[in-house]
Amino acid sequence: MSSFVRNRYVHFPALLSDQEQSDLAKSVLNCHQRHSHEAKELSCNQQSYHNSSIFDPNCPLSDSSELQWGHLKHSKASMKLNLGLRECGGDLNETLPLSVKLSRRAFLKSAKYFESQGESNSANSSYILAGETPIVKGNKQRGIRAKNLPTKLTGLSLLYGPNAVMSPHYDSSTQPGQREEWLVMFTVGSDVLFRCNEDILTLSSGDALVMDSMSVLHGVEGIREREISNCKEIDSSSETKKAEYYIEKTDSALYYGLPLKGSRLGVLLWHGKADPNKNRTSFCDEKDDLDFPIDGFSNLFAS
Repeated sequence: MSSFVRNRYVHFPALLSDQEQSDLAKSVLNCHQRHSHEAKELSCNQQSYHNSSIFDPNCPLSDSSELQWGHLKHSKASMKLNLGLRECGGDLNETLPLSVKLSRRAFLKSAKYFESQGESNSANSSYILAGETPIVKGNKQRGIRAKNLPTKLTGLSLLYGPNAVMSPHYDSSTQPGQREEWLVMFTVGSDVLFRCNEDILTLSSGDALVMDSMSVLHGVEGIREREISNCKEIDSSSETKKAEYYIEKTDSALYYGLPLKGSRLGVLLWHGKADPNKNRTSFCDEKDDLDFPIDGFSNLFAS
């Protein structure tokens, strides 16, 4: 396990099982498809109401992988997926409960690690995001769950093609006066060469990275395809009854259900604080209305 507490990040290799990676990818892609279709249908219905003689080629809903994802094959930009959040900072548990469940696990693991290193502030931040009460003087009980300390998690998901990069940057705060922005990032599919300050980490499918994105200089240096080897059984010979096997190699992105060979899915979650008086805050109006594709989440939070 990479562990650079002084640099405000920690890397957990293989935190997710194969099944969890497949389930996470499936849930994110299904969520994107469902909410993108709903948005297009609404746009088309409104257009038809106002002027039925105008035809918008963007209205037809196509399930063609080439039409949806083909532009990512050679693009240096990533594509932000639609997670169906109804407001900036909205609760991701409403649309992607699996991602929240996995994030709680990662934050709890980082809290215990930071605590073991004497980093009480980082540990407490992670405990809160994990849905647990951090240690306070006189309180010896650990494990008071999220129902007693509600911590909503919001987030985003980015799909990277084989040639995508993201410029190194620091994130700015999502809330006024905030001095740190702890988040967890999961990787599914191809390896990603991910910068954390002076270090270039190789994050493989199933890895999790927990970091304070306001103090860690981070970015994507490149995507590296990976093959997964599976042992397959050939039908046994009826005469010898001896089983034979062969090794099948599959691109890791396709293996976990991503729509493009050599692609990488990034799923990020952090503390969500929705504005109860507005559907969208000025932060989201400024940063979140960008057309796809975007250059990673540098365009969402970068200073």
